[in-house]
Formats: sequence, structure tokens, C-alpha cells
Amino acid sequence: MKDLIEKGYLFSRPDTAFIMAQSLYELADSVGLKSWKGTALNYQGISCAIRGKHDEAIRRFTHCLQVNEGLGNQHRV
Repeated sequence: MKDLIEKGYLFSRPDTAFIMAQSLYELADSVGLKSWKGTALNYQGISCAIRGKHDEAIRRFTHCLQVNEGLGNQHRV
């Protein structure tokens, strides 16, 4: 899913990438993979920024930051 979002749709069809990232987020949430939730939120933030939805992008990036801080992931903060 990551490659499909990142290499397939994120910059060519950001609206599709957003929807796919939402599916990734829900899957990660259902199996308890918090780092993948952060990845999905980051993709959604990028998608929003590309589409000019800057307030929503900031909300997604802030949530992504909170997830990564909660994991102690200093490489993604």
C-alpha cells in the first residue's frame, strides 16, 4: 500500500492517495501498528497540502507528530 500511495498516486492523484491513506490508517489502527498510522497521516497531510487544503494538512501533520512522539520516534519528529 505504501508504494502504491507514494509512487503511484500521491503526486499525480492526491485525492486518491488520501483515500488510500485513510484505508492504510484504518488497517493500521485495527491491528495496532501505530507507526503505520503516523505514515498514513503524513501521506494525508501531503495530499491535503498539494490540493491547497493547508489547514487540514497542518492538522494531519500535527496528528502525525503526536503519534511519532508517543512512539518515541525521534527520526520522524
